Amino acid sequence: MDDWNKLILELKKVRLELISAIDKFPKEKREEILFDKWSLKDILSHLSGWDKFTIQKINEFLNGKIPRWEISIDKFNDLNVTKNKNKPWNEIYDEFVKLSLQNIKSYKIIPTTKHDSLIWKDKKYTPKKFLMIDIDHYKNEHLSKILKVLNS
Repeated sequence: MDDWNKLILELKKVRLELISAIDKFPKEKREEILFDKWSLKDILSHLSGWDKFTIQKINEFLNGKIPRWEISIDKFNDLNVTKNKNKPWNEIYDEFVKLSLQNIKSYKIIPTTKHDSLIWKDKKYTPKKFLMIDIDHYKNEHLSKILKVLNS
């Protein structure tokens, strides 16, 4: 199995581990601020925002467009969390499950010849680097923190 498919499998695995941890999280603590300034619900809004971003940028890239990077990472994070504050848990959860799966499907359709191609001329991001960032983001940035709270 090549590196790309190993990375796809790792993203699938981490996604399922993340969903499993989320499902074990106590209902009464889902909207409690337990992760610096965010709740579990905020984390899901944040992850969905990034999944949506990645899906869109991959689509633009595959269609020969140069995707735009319009906003700072911090502003992007705040925007995604803030716009979903009043949405119910189930809507946020369902959106994350759907978008995280769609994100994986987007990676799977990228031709082998484009895995290491630059997405932007002025940034060092390739689809492969994006995929590795997504794995790390799910696993080390959020799953590990969720598991820490669950096990405390």
